[in-house]
Amino acid sequence: LPATLLTRRPDLLSAERSLEASFKSLESARASRLPTLSLTGALSGASTQLSELLDSENAAWQLAGNLLGPLFDGGLRRGQIDEQSAVRVEALERYAQTALIAFQEVENGLDQYRVLARREEALETAAAAANEALRLARLRYREGETDLLDVLTIQSTTFSADSALVTVRRERLVEWVNLNLALGGSWE
Repeated sequence: LPATLLTRRPDLLSAERSLEASFKSLESARASRLPTLSLTGALSGASTQLSELLDSENAAWQLAGNLLGPLFDGGLRRGQIDEQSAVRVEALERYAQTALIAFQEVENGLDQYRVLARREEALETAAAAANEALRLARLRYREGETDLLDVLTIQSTTFSADSALVTVRRERLVEWVNLNLALGGSWE
């Protein structure tokens, strides 16, 4: 089976989205280290902040604060980057672990389905043989060659064989549903 089938699994999709979010958060943390300069305005013209920016007394201080602030923050932004890097590593490991679990569930499901298919074939053969033995025992009983107790014993064996066959078929259907879900399928 192609591994792309697993991309439908909700747990894998969630882990993938968390990983993508951790990359975006790291990019944001790295961008916060860059100096900022913003110009503001209003519909009716320039805002007071813009005029204050052009004021010779405030311009140097504002410019210095906006440009040098990220550089002298006491390591806050560097710490945020380190934190987001750790979050990214954690998300990556969670994604890898989720993918490994998904592969394991599918592999176990496929193996179990094959085992149950072989068991079903063997039980079909056993049930057919038991039914044939019951048919012959009934025929011999009608002819008077055997007694009713032998027929009932063979009938009990036949019922057990048929019951085992039905049980394995049910287990195989349950395993089919589990395999479908492990592959990220739906109930539809």
